[in-house]
Amino acid sequence: MARTPQEIFEHHASALVAGDMDEILADYPDDAVLITPRGVLRGKAGVREAFTTLFGELPGPALDVTTQIFEGDVLFIEWTAVTDKARVTDGIDTFVFGDDGIRVQTVRYTVEPIE
Repeated sequence: MARTPQEIFEHHASALVAGDMDEILADYPDDAVLITPRGVLRGKAGVREAFTTLFGELPGPALDVTTQIFEGDVLFIEWTAVTDKARVTDGIDTFVFGDDGIRVQTVRYTVEPIE
């Protein structure tokens, strides 16, 4: 039975907090598209690249989703993250769900060093 968008995002958020790349990738189909200010990343390899970058910039972050708005198969979130060395106060993602996964995602955030 297919998961709802809310169930998919709940799993995704748990995997993200745990830093579990395999479980993160499980939420994306092979033809997923992830759009960032750096460009378009495709498939599981592109998703892995994006999250490897995120974890490199923010290792072991404390994450907080401050806004979460679902409309059908689309989710808009605003989020923050803090580590010992950096923080994000302006994270914004949009997700489009389908076929029991995240088909399209946009992400934008600014990493600020903590001095």
